[in-house]
Amino acid sequence: MQKFIVIFLFSILIFSSNNAFSETGEEVCNDISFSSDRQECLAFIRGRYIDVDAGYVCIRARFNSGKLNCIKVSADKEYTLNEANYCDEFTFDDERVSCMRNSGRSSDGSGGRVMQRINVLSHQALRSLDRGEINQAYEKLLLIRQLSNN
Repeated sequence: MQKFIVIFLFSILIFSSNNAFSETGEEVCNDISFSSDRQECLAFIRGRYIDVDAGYVCIRARFNSGKLNCIKVSADKEYTLNEANYCDEFTFDDERVSCMRNSGRSSDGSGGRVMQRINVLSHQALRSLDRGEINQAYEKLLLIRQLSNN
């Protein structure tokens, strides 16, 4: 059964393209050191779209509050690489968050973004399988199935 899951996830990865070095919302949240803030972040992103370029900007915030605020203002928005790179150049978290708030556009839920989300979820499911976290991998697969049915 586990081999089937891995093969399924690998086939999704082949059909969806994305920057391998991008940060997911889950990775940003897990990078927050205070458990209460981390749990708030994880609860906030559940079911939301987090742009991978925004994730890269948010994970590079210096403080936990900056990461959390960055995720909150960038959720359900799409950013171009240029917008993300511009916001990433700010040194202070408040400036970074303000830049993310004032740039990007609402996600339209287009097929390309759905495939991007499926790609992110498949990466997360594979990491969960590697760690032996079968239930978490199963949850990611259920989300993938839900996205593919829309």
